[in-house]
Amino acid sequence: MSPQATIATLERLAAELATSGDSVANLAAAPTEASDATPLVVYFDIEGADVLCGDLHALERLTELGMRSMLPVYNRENAAGGGCYDPPHHGLSRFGRELVRRQNALGVIVDASHCSLQTSLDMCTLSSRPVVFSHSNCRALTDHPRNISDDQIRAAASTGGVVGISGVSAFLGSDDLPAAICANILHVVEIAGIDHVGIGLDYVYDRNDLDRLIATSPALFSDQTSKARITPRFCPPEQWMEIEDRLSRSGLDQAELEKVRWNNFARVARETFPDRSSASRHQSG
Repeated sequence: MSPQATIATLERLAAELATSGDSVANLAAAPTEASDATPLVVYFDIEGADVLCGDLHALERLTELGMRSMLPVYNRENAAGGGCYDPPHHGLSRFGRELVRRQNALGVIVDASHCSLQTSLDMCTLSSRPVVFSHSNCRALTDHPRNISDDQIRAAASTGGVVGISGVSAFLGSDDLPAAICANILHVVEIAGIDHVGIGLDYVYDRNDLDRLIATSPALFSDQTSKARITPRFCPPEQWMEIEDRLSRSGLDQAELEKVRWNNFARVARETFPDRSSASRHQSG
């Protein structure tokens, strides 16, 4: 999508949220607590810097609308750097480095999911704020190019970042999705500690749109996915209680479960987003 089309989409979504009556809190505010009484906190995420068309000023407008997370490369190399389906040594470009610095300055989470090995390591070296893999699984458990190595996990953790475990069957390497998600969570805990893992299910509600994207843009995806043209299975959010029960039986206590469930990513938001007064000004503007 062009910057203009993306901005128009975010404007429409922000307007719908503002009038939804669903107890939406400040758009793009960092959450400080989680309970049944806590209003929903919403922010927008964009995958791939192509939308900027090389213009970092477009990032500012997207941020004003509530975009608080961006990954620079979606699967395949673009102006910002290399993707996970490119050679692993393809790193951040000069534009990609400028983008990461500008994300830091604007309070936009730096996300390394879908990026190449070197691009993600470059991001962790360069960023002054936490770098996350918002929806990536462990390559040590399933050897898929979309998954990340233990070195990438450690690099993100060294920035204060978090690895969000995806619920996509192709990346989990199993049809027992809750069990595989638990195994990935526990692997990150072993490699980087309980403060650096969370949930990033990447659940797709609009399966028909995804099927069309795979069919019409096969170059964006792995050869296996594009040739088969079969979308994977996704773990729905409703299965979280089963996942949490498995984690509890694996030895995680309630405080640790809350870190995985929400608090680790909330900490990243608090360390990255502008303060609440700034978020409120963006929403009212």
